[in-house]
Amino acid sequence: MITKEEFTRVLTNPDWYIQGSIYTIVDGKDSKVNETYKSYAEYLSNLPTLINNKTVFKIQDLEKFNNAIVKKCSQLFEIWKKPVNCHAYWGYADTKSFDKHTDPCEVCIYICEGIKQIDLDQKQSIIREGQHLYIKANEPHAAKNLTDCLSLSFGTEDFTETYCETGMDISL
Repeated sequence: MITKEEFTRVLTNPDWYIQGSIYTIVDGKDSKVNETYKSYAEYLSNLPTLINNKTVFKIQDLEKFNNAIVKKCSQLFEIWKKPVNCHAYWGYADTKSFDKHTDPCEVCIYICEGIKQIDLDQKQSIIREGQHLYIKANEPHAAKNLTDCLSLSFGTEDFTETYCETGMDISL
């Protein structure tokens, strides 16, 4: 659904930097690169070091990136009956994104390239390129990249909480 080359283009695109959609993940904590680096030029100059240090990267807001991702979000919307967002993760072999955690929503992990191990509360799953794994809301899980790995994480958004608590009148 996304290639490493496409991920790299987004990772080095100033628009994605400015909108705050690019993150680094170090020691289980994610940080927006536009808050860590005061300018796009500073970020780009530090990118080779981040790559050499095998930093895990996350890109948010891929819901409309390409037709395949839009289609998957639409399919999951039909199942979950809630809006669906998409994040991409690039991690090197033997790296992890986050420590064991839960998500308040349902999640579908899809592997674009590589192999990932998902440790759930009661079992361990290995997912490979072209495979996916559904994780229930609030189910404890952790992921480890067994090889260099590009994955997508699709999750639901609670429309009422996310959008309606802004105090805006959205009556139709």
